[in-house]
Amino acid sequence: MPLTVVLVMVTFACLTLMGTVLLYAQCIKIAPPGFALVRTGTSGSVVSFSRIMVYPVFHKVEYLDIRYKNFSIICENNEGATCADNMRVNLHFNFVMRVHYSEDDIIKIAQNIGCQRIGQIETFRQLFEAKFLDAIKTATRQFSYEDLLKERDAYKSEVLSAIGGNLSGFILDNCNITHIGLTPRQYLDPNSLSGAKALKVLTERFAEVHKDVSVQQSPQTAATNAREQQFLLEFQQGENEAIHQAHIRFLREQGALDIRLVSLEVKLEAEVSPDIRKRLQKQIEDLKRKRQDLKTQFEVEKKSIKVRYQRKLLAAKRSHELPPEKQ
Repeated sequence: MPLTVVLVMVTFACLTLMGTVLLYAQCIKIAPPGFALVRTGTSGSVVSFSRIMVYPVFHKVEYLDIRYKNFSIICENNEGATCADNMRVNLHFNFVMRVHYSEDDIIKIAQNIGCQRIGQIETFRQLFEAKFLDAIKTATRQFSYEDLLKERDAYKSEVLSAIGGNLSGFILDNCNITHIGLTPRQYLDPNSLSGAKALKVLTERFAEVHKDVSVQQSPQTAATNAREQQFLLEFQQGENEAIHQAHIRFLREQGALDIRLVSLEVKLEAEVSPDIRKRLQKQIEDLKRKRQDLKTQFEVEKKSIKVRYQRKLLAAKRSHELPPEKQ
């Protein structure tokens, strides 16, 4: 065979191979960490958490965000919730949600909501805020104000139970109560039934406390104790705010770990190599330990804050910073 013919054949084979490689590179789509691929076209809808072939004209592919989403719901002031004892309370909740890792659910979500919208926190708020607010108010009706403060875990379980598990392809992984407090008096409308009841209960409670103090103490002592109580209340508010900020930092760091954890779990599901699976499993176990360590660290920090404020209060008493009795 002439050398020229051989060179032509080799050149043609190389060009064919290069064309095939380039076509494959153009058609193969790889899912970034924390995303699923949704392909639609002549073969119907297909979901992949790793990689998928997409042929121009015949297929269209979109990226659907499957990472954890954190959003807050605030129920306060004019929209505060009513307790079993008719006290009105302000509540702040933080919810952690994600898309269910199911091909059927992902396809339904992509068709009904759209892949682009799922990546936006506002979409979760629009979908679930009304339902979650209703669940919060329903659950709050089962507890008195004192029980809300003492039995947070039971209250949280009641809220989750009221929300239920039917979330149209989404999963509620967790919810955290970040604030519980009485609604200020100025937001209680005496012309509404619930506002009038809350005002009545609040007035009666204050009257009972004032009566007890008046009976047991002289006017001067009662006034001094009232000023001391105000001073102690300011310390308590400072302690609560410090704990609240620590909790926010904890939730942010936990959210970052959860995103990495979801990414690794998605990779593990799609991986077939035993060696790579072992490495991924080890990384997942390490992240779970870090998540647990982070929770322990938050509990330690919370105790440290309480101790620090107790010491500050003791130092204030020793240095006579508590308000002196007025003459």
